[in-house]
Amino acid sequence: MFGALLATAYLVPFEWAQPWRVGEDYVPYWNIIGRELMGQGATAEADADEAARMAELAAQADKEDEQAPVAERKVVEPPPKSDDALRYPEYVAHELDPKPDAIEQALDNPEALAPFYEALTASDIGYAGAVTHVAHWGDSVLGNDGITSAIRRRMQARFGDAGHGFHALKQYDASYKHKGVVFEEKGSVRWESCFIRNRCMKTDGRYGYGGVTVWSSGGATSEYRTADEGAVGLQVSAFEVWYQQRYKGGQLRVRIDGGPDKGGRDEIIETALPVPEGFEPKNADERPDEVDAWAR
Repeated sequence: MFGALLATAYLVPFEWAQPWRVGEDYVPYWNIIGRELMGQGATAEADADEAARMAELAAQADKEDEQAPVAERKVVEPPPKSDDALRYPEYVAHELDPKPDAIEQALDNPEALAPFYEALTASDIGYAGAVTHVAHWGDSVLGNDGITSAIRRRMQARFGDAGHGFHALKQYDASYKHKGVVFEEKGSVRWESCFIRNRCMKTDGRYGYGGVTVWSSGGATSEYRTADEGAVGLQVSAFEVWYQQRYKGGQLRVRIDGGPDKGGRDEIIETALPVPEGFEPKNADERPDEVDAWAR
């Protein structure tokens, strides 16, 4: 039966049901068969061991993390902009700074991260509006937010809690389960979606920051709530909504704390782009009786 279904997916061009297509780098069952045939079994085992080690570190961090909320930092006004070199206050060691002998892997080229450390320094000092964003890409082991949440919590404890960070509008995969925020889709209408792995955005190839595009004809709802316990995610003072503007785009209602009926508020975001007007004057000295407009 499986063989018949697989053959059907190729006889009839159901790309979504095809485990492999010509030209793709990924080959089915490569981890099971191909690596051994090519002598890469040891590498695969090392990768699996590293993934297990990351999971163990994440579990260990969960146990070690304090449950007391991260303390709010005193806001400091940044110095006025100037052409002169910026001079930071003298650095004061923090109790969470790692000891030099505890660093297992030094950075090969720390100079390349200079802009990141500049942003991190501003956050550490507590400059008003200073928020340092960190993007962490990887494979499916990151989906359940294990090692990533452990790193995030430690960074927040050390440099201040500026929020959970990016979260998609849809749980596009069963392993996508972020920690430090409560998320669910509400109601009977669900978001339509396209995950980058499925290569289904044929028109523009845009999958968004999280690798997934979602859309709705109306009614799809995502709800985010602050965490009930833990050291981070207990309150929110600001948030951002990322969306793509397009022609004939609809409206996105953002409801805060249940909306006006429950003491909150609603805000409407227009996602439609204004249709540009065009005007092209043409002279017709020959006084024609007919004019055609032909799209090429």
